[in-house]
Amino acid sequence: MIGVYIQTVRGREAVLAGLEQSLQQSDVGRDYAVLQHETGETVAEFFVRLLRIMAESPRELVLRLEDDALVNRHLVHNCMTWETARQGDFGVGWLYSPPMSVLDYIYQRRVNNPWRKRLVCGCVGTLFRTADLPWIIEGCERWFAQKGGDAMDFAISSAVHDAGRLLYLHDPPIVEHRTEVKSSLGHAIWPEHSTCGTFRPEWRRST
Repeated sequence: MIGVYIQTVRGREAVLAGLEQSLQQSDVGRDYAVLQHETGETVAEFFVRLLRIMAESPRELVLRLEDDALVNRHLVHNCMTWETARQGDFGVGWLYSPPMSVLDYIYQRRVNNPWRKRLVCGCVGTLFRTADLPWIIEGCERWFAQKGGDAMDFAISSAVHDAGRLLYLHDPPIVEHRTEVKSSLGHAIWPEHSTCGTFRPEWRRST
């Protein structure tokens, strides 16, 4: 019903195990794929390669997870019943959402375009419509070509904006960012990088 893809890096098996346990305790079970950053790939190259693999999924929706995430026990149900993901202006859904003020400011400064406030919230758990991935990939490649670096969340946000679509936050968050481990980019994860208590591991949308 939904394709689930995990992005990880060699040497993070213990971190990955925490996410796999969380997935296997949810309605995802063991129906997910793990993709590893290959030696010699940049972060941007690996990210785009993952998106291309996701674009080949036969499923309507695909979810990308970073290996330091935890998930809601009714993840598949909550994604499949999220009507927002079927709206015409839907670009990408953020299933994880920390406080936004700092990242909003950074994004405006980096793109030098203060007239529109962007929504960038860390792409730990991002939901895509498979049919939209071709233009999302094109937009991400354009961002990396222009800006360089490894800002995957900025690349997605830019692609969505350029396509005239919107980023949507799932409320409540159904993916959490673990603070006890470093990110795959080696960043320390502070409490404010989590959902700050709004993650609802047992929440299930009534239908």
